[in-house]
Amino acid sequence: MTNQACPLCDTVATFKKTNDPYGKLFTCQTCREFFIDPSSEAHLAELPEVAKTEFRLSLSKSSKSGEANQLFIIREPRNDELGGDGHGIARTQLIAEWITRSE
Repeated sequence: MTNQACPLCDTVATFKKTNDPYGKLFTCQTCREFFIDPSSEAHLAELPEVAKTEFRLSLSKSSKSGEANQLFIIREPRNDELGGDGHGIARTQLIAEWITRSE
């Protein structure tokens, strides 16, 4: 396990790298356990400060609302999930969802 500031709340968290899917599985005292892919982590870091604070707070709150057998996932959208034109309507940059863990 490696330490890093949590991408959602900035407290010290641990993570382990995963290969399938590629990304990081974080364990944070505030946000609990969640997965984030590199594209989504970079997107969060690049947001303007006001939007970043509000969006990260929303994701942190969501990360705590799942059930014991679920994992919060923050990932890049698949092609069929892309929306928005990037001008009048914001382009989809990441998907945040709960998945049920398999045994």
